[in-house]
Parts: sequence; structure tokens; C-alpha cells
Amino acid sequence: MALERVLFTCLKRNDKREVKVAQLAGSVAEHSAYHHGEQSLMTTIINLAQNYVGTNNINLLQPIGQFGTRLQGGKDAASPRYIFTMLSPLARLIFHPHDDPLLKYQRDDN
Repeated sequence: MALERVLFTCLKRNDKREVKVAQLAGSVAEHSAYHHGEQSLMTTIINLAQNYVGTNNINLLQPIGQFGTRLQGGKDAASPRYIFTMLSPLARLIFHPHDDPLLKYQRDDN
């Protein structure tokens, strides 16, 4: 669930510049009505950006900083306030802008 919200927010923001992982987590919580705390969002963002062997086939976010190593299984990633990320150019090739209107949006009361 958090993965979809992170991806939705990144596609909606359409940033071409890098952003701190902690700031992106706050933006995701704000724009997607995420009610479970920002720490799990930061972990999800870090996991989406990891690009060492054994993590993602395609990382949808670019890792700019220390996002962990294969030796430690990603547990040695730097603190989210010190690492940066941005949407990978491949993400918009996979999730084409013409498909955006096809998504059904859920409304939240809070």
C-alpha cells in the first residue's frame, strides 16, 4: 500500500530535482492521506531506490547517497535526512502519463 502511495506522489509532483527522503515521506503522507507514520514511508522509499543485486529488478527511484549494501541487506542505509532521491526516468516509461486518467482515486474523509 505504501509503495503505491509513494509512486503516486512522485508521479504527481513530477520533480526533476533531487529531494531528501525524509521530505518526500512528509509529502507522501500529506498528499495521499497516509495514516501510519512517516518511518514506514521512509523505509519504503529507501527500498524503492536500492539498486544492488537482489533488491529490485528496476529501481523506480534513483539512489543519491548511501542506500545500503548487498552485504548488509540494505540495513546499513544512511539516515533518511541525509540521503536524497528522485523519480527514475524509467518510471515514466513504465507508467506512461497517458495512463494517469485511467486510475480510480479513492477519497478519504480525514
